[in-house]
Amino acid sequence: MRQLIGEARAALPFDAPEAQACTGRCEACAAKLLEALEIELDDWERRLQAGAPATLRDLSDLAQACRQVRDVLIADGLIEGEARRTGATPQSRSR
Repeated sequence: MRQLIGEARAALPFDAPEAQACTGRCEACAAKLLEALEIELDDWERRLQAGAPATLRDLSDLAQACRQVRDVLIADGLIEGEARRTGATPQSRSR
C-alpha cells in the first residue's frame, strides 16, 4: 500500500496549477478528482502509520481510483500517456 501511495504521488500532478484550473466540465473535474484522491492517500498514510492493515481489496480499490483519475488527466491533456479505458476521452465524457 505504501508503494502504491508513493507511485501515485510521484505520477499525478497534485500541485500543478494547470490541474487546478476549472475547465467548466464538472462531471470530470481534474481539480476535484485530484483533491479527493489526495484526501484518500492522506487517510491511508495516517491509517498505515497507526498500524492499521490494508487488505487486498483496499489496495485494489485505491489502485482503481488512481487509474480513473489518471485516465481523466490524460484525456484532459494534463499528463502524458494513453488512457486505458475508451470512455476516458473528453468527447465521450461530454455526452
